[in-house]
Amino acid sequence: MENELAWVTFLSLAADFAMIIVTIVYVVFTWHLVKITKQSFQCQLVPLIGIRIKKIVVRPPFGPKRRQMSVVLSLSNVGNAPAINVLIDSEFDFRYSKINGSSTIPQRFEPMAVAFIPQGGTKSGPQIDQSYGNAFVSSLLDEAREAHRLNAHRIATNPSQEFYKMSRLKVFAYYRNAVGQYFKSCYSCEVCIFDSKDIDKDKFDLSIIYMPSPEFYAVPIKESEMLKELAERNSRRELCGW
Repeated sequence: MENELAWVTFLSLAADFAMIIVTIVYVVFTWHLVKITKQSFQCQLVPLIGIRIKKIVVRPPFGPKRRQMSVVLSLSNVGNAPAINVLIDSEFDFRYSKINGSSTIPQRFEPMAVAFIPQGGTKSGPQIDQSYGNAFVSSLLDEAREAHRLNAHRIATNPSQEFYKMSRLKVFAYYRNAVGQYFKSCYSCEVCIFDSKDIDKDKFDLSIIYMPSPEFYAVPIKESEMLKELAERNSRRELCGW
């Protein structure tokens, strides 16, 4: 009798243990299925913000030594879903100049914001344009003078040598879809001042160099990575000047 009772107890415990294993496997399988379903749903909702630079203009001085440069933009959502909470930011990479030891200068304000851009929609205007201040403009003109000096020497001594570039502009757009997946678009290009006489003018436009070609990419990004990139630029915005 005791052996039979022990055997029944053993079978009961074995059944309970098997049920626990089955439950764990079911929970893990269900969690994995939900994750795959969520990822699949997210992949079906992909906004894609295209970035176009309409012009880059150095504006006339106002007040003592006050200069400003504007990067005039146009954004287009060419994806298959609305882009929500769009943040637009930018920075310049100098080749020959630095401001307080830094050669990468972000725009002077925190990222410009657009609540949403619908599928197939576009956005332009002061709400998204990028602004650069007096310290930046002064260093940009130094960049242009140095690039012209180097290229004049290149033409006189070795005209077959590759030309000396000036500065590189990068424009960023951060946004998300309706289910919380974040994305990042980036457009970058070389800029220059072709005519050295423009450097001493009160107002002039910068030119975009199309050789090498401008670059564009768009990728998914984690919210934490986006916030880290924005915080890093926010910490250096005073370099731009006012």
